[in-house]
Amino acid sequence: ITNEPGLWGKPTLIDLNVGKISGRDYQLNAVLDHTLEIPRDTVQVRASSIPVGTIKLAQKSYLPQAVNIPAGDFSIKGLFVGEDVTLDMGFKTGSAQFDFPESQSKIAGIFKHVLANMHKLDLTAKTHHRAGDFRFQLASNVDTELAGALKGELRENLTKARADVSAYIQRESAVLAGTAETAVSKFHDQIFSEMQAVDQMIAEQKKKLDDKKQKLEAKAAVFVAGHKSSLESKAKKTLKGLLGGSKKTAEPDTTAQDDAP
Repeated sequence: ITNEPGLWGKPTLIDLNVGKISGRDYQLNAVLDHTLEIPRDTVQVRASSIPVGTIKLAQKSYLPQAVNIPAGDFSIKGLFVGEDVTLDMGFKTGSAQFDFPESQSKIAGIFKHVLANMHKLDLTAKTHHRAGDFRFQLASNVDTELAGALKGELRENLTKARADVSAYIQRESAVLAGTAETAVSKFHDQIFSEMQAVDQMIAEQKKKLDDKKQKLEAKAAVFVAGHKSSLESKAKKTLKGLLGGSKKTAEPDTTAQDDAP
């Protein structure tokens, strides 16, 4: 350690490790480089198995209201170059437990399903400050797990919706087909019944005509039989009259011949 690092041309190195019987470990590593015109310092601190406890979260109906973390590992790394400051912070644990409020929300169910089985947390944060420009970034494995779970839930719901729509179409098609088949069968039965009625009517009219024909034929036979003898008698008389006149005309006059000399 010196107040004239440029004179020696080497940065100052700091390595400090502290361990406790309880399992907690602390590490400090630093590189303080003031050998150049613009100082460049790197400081890294690690602490493992640090008790955390219960952390209250934002009170949302679909989010966990608290997370219980028995212990975790912290790390922070700082880079200081002139007036520029960059900090990388991290926290890891493998024993997180989330507490959820009672909720019937579908989204709350998805969050609970994902987080209830996720005990490992990996949080990272990064800040950068340079001449009035400040930037902050935060990321975690929770985001990735939830995004994947939401996508899976959406795919499952979409698949279920497609199956429901397909089943509904099949049911409605079956109902429509059954209705159409019933209507066609009813129409067929109606037409067949009407055709049977027409056939029966035609058969009845034919029978009536046959009955009238037989009656007319019987009347004609009676009429002919009743007038046949009368007609024959008249015919004979007429013929006899005709034949009798012809014989008188044809006989010779024998009286005149006998008186002749």
